[in-house]
Amino acid sequence: MLFFRAGLIILFLVRPYHLLPQASSTSSLTTHLNRAVTLDLVALPGSPTLWMGRTPVTIGQFRAFVEATGYRTDAESTTGQGPGHVGGHGWDAKRHRFDGWWPQYAWRYTGWTLTDEHPASNISWNDASAFCKWLGAKSGRQVRLPTHAEWVRATQAGAATVYFTGDSPASLEGYANVADRCAATNSR
Repeated sequence: MLFFRAGLIILFLVRPYHLLPQASSTSSLTTHLNRAVTLDLVALPGSPTLWMGRTPVTIGQFRAFVEATGYRTDAESTTGQGPGHVGGHGWDAKRHRFDGWWPQYAWRYTGWTLTDEHPASNISWNDASAFCKWLGAKSGRQVRLPTHAEWVRATQAGAATVYFTGDSPASLEGYANVADRCAATNSR
């Protein structure tokens, strides 16, 4: 899945698996981004073996990349992603609403308190690709963003059902970030 502007996340894939020692007997792998920051990978069920980040790329992991390379994201660029698209999206506490395409919003600041464990946000496809290129050079492995099919495979978690929780949309309650009975109760 690619992260564009409004709070989605970066995930990446490591392939080919033959570059990983004992890939057939290992289901996880840790990559050190710097002395204090690691990135955990898990082998996806199925064949061929594909490796994906256990969690979305965090602010701490993205910061390790930025500090190592001096990279400036599209949101931090003075040209942004075209006319009217400079900056990112974030929460305007004074107006109590989300605002977009403002230069004060980037991966470092979104309008609310963030820790290094939060997912990196306001990251463009270009930024995610640059992160992958850096990680590939650092690890000596091919690193890229997953295709749609690979992302679907990861979200299925090896299940043969429509959702990893079962075949019914109701099975997603408590797992998926969707409006459910709780939203109906709280919106009255």
